[in-house]
Amino acid sequence: MAELTQGRVDIISRENGTLISQTTGGSSQTINLAEPSVVRISGTRAMVTQYERQGDDLVLHMRDGSTVRYQKFFLDDAEGEHSELVLMMALTRRSMRCSRRPQKGQTWLPPQ
Repeated sequence: MAELTQGRVDIISRENGTLISQTTGGSSQTINLAEPSVVRISGTRAMVTQYERQGDDLVLHMRDGSTVRYQKFFLDDAEGEHSELVLMMALTRRSMRCSRRPQKGQTWLPPQ
């Protein structure tokens, strides 16, 4: 979510596609995902310096120094569904999906 003043984060239900919440702002925060969701960030890969799995949480370390934790991101529901991260480039409307599942405690960056 680095420098969220540049964009916004939409949390969307994977079950029915409805918008659950929207976040803007540029501070470190924790977002609890109550169900498998699509976390759609308006921005580019360059905004994120590191993606990290901590237990069932996804932690994004942003270029602006903030950290965003998505609680229960990797937690599967009864049907085996889990959340998904989508970075949406505002100008080109291209998206990049990060759906690989790292091992607990592992960090990774998606291919450029």
